[in-house]
Amino acid sequence: MKKLYFWLLPVLLLASGLISCNNDETCRKSKTVLMGANFYQDTLNLKTNKYVTINYKADSLTASGVDRDSVIYNKVKNISEIKLPVDKLKTQSRFSIKFNEVYDTITVLYHNTDEYLSLECGCVRTHTIDTVLTTNHIIEKIKIIQPIINTTYVENIQIYLAE
Repeated sequence: MKKLYFWLLPVLLLASGLISCNNDETCRKSKTVLMGANFYQDTLNLKTNKYVTINYKADSLTASGVDRDSVIYNKVKNISEIKLPVDKLKTQSRFSIKFNEVYDTITVLYHNTDEYLSLECGCVRTHTIDTVLTTNHIIEKIKIIQPIINTTYVENIQIYLAE
């Protein structure tokens, strides 16, 4: 009987530990929130004499956050989309983007929302884009396609470059 009690206690402790662990799927999902941006260019179709939009691949791209020491992309070749981390503690993020040798600055204005996941996982901060500004050195215009920046990667903005 003592042997039974001796083994029963560790088994009960192990079982209670396994039961208390919650296999909540939301905790396994990514909590990383990135703004997606794709590059485009309006070019003249010589046959129709109309402008058409084409995907643009940068020969060399370097991107970093303004007022931050981190480089997000460093001389990346043949890139047509980027994912940028917005500052979750502010309502504005600025990025310096260098296409070949030309710099442009993008300023993203947004408001923040905390989305509750669960008691165990806490919250994730998402963002809704209000406005996107650029210095227009090589970037002609920026369109907001999907204003909500969350853990699911989508094309949030389209960046149109000059010819």
